[in-house]
Amino acid sequence: METIRDVIARMDELLTTWDGEDDYRAVFIRSYRAITERMARALQDGLFEDGAWMERLDILFASEYFDALTSYQSGRGRVPECWRLAFDLSVRKKTTVLEDLLLGMQAHIVHDLPLALFRMGMPAAERPLRRRDHERVNGVLSAAIDRVQEDVTSHYSVILGSLDRLAGRRDEMLTEAGIRAARTGAWVAAVA
Repeated sequence: METIRDVIARMDELLTTWDGEDDYRAVFIRSYRAITERMARALQDGLFEDGAWMERLDILFASEYFDALTSYQSGRGRVPECWRLAFDLSVRKKTTVLEDLLLGMQAHIVHDLPLALFRMGMPAAERPLRRRDHERVNGVLSAAIDRVQEDVTSHYSVILGSLDRLAGRRDEMLTEAGIRAARTGAWVAAVA
């Protein structure tokens, strides 16, 4: 994959396949796609100080997921335990929609993001710039929460939509705080 649009195209292929097969892995990838679309717009709008670096990071970050998925599907190669659990439970339909989403997010942010950041390299002199751009992503993610909720509820669970309306903005605030904390942990792990 050379561009963020290539990442989105690969996600579209997976969505088409998984939606057709009623595969629960579609829950995470649909949400991840919505977020990646937001990132593509943020890159196009010049939100980041180093947009080229951020796009390469986003591609590498997505590759961590795609590599785990390829290894899982082929039965060859190493599948990180967090992804094995998420994929196994989704494929066996042993989870709820919300669990599928949270397992995927947890594996991707807590496992994949530190690896992608580390592999990109962050020399000490560049870290302040990289950290500022890393934190700008939090705003992109925050802005995507409602869209992700709409996608999940419209495709998979009307009940979650009702619960979301009852909770008002509280669930969005909790989601945003959780994502920020996980991403901060990923940054710390990558630097360490």
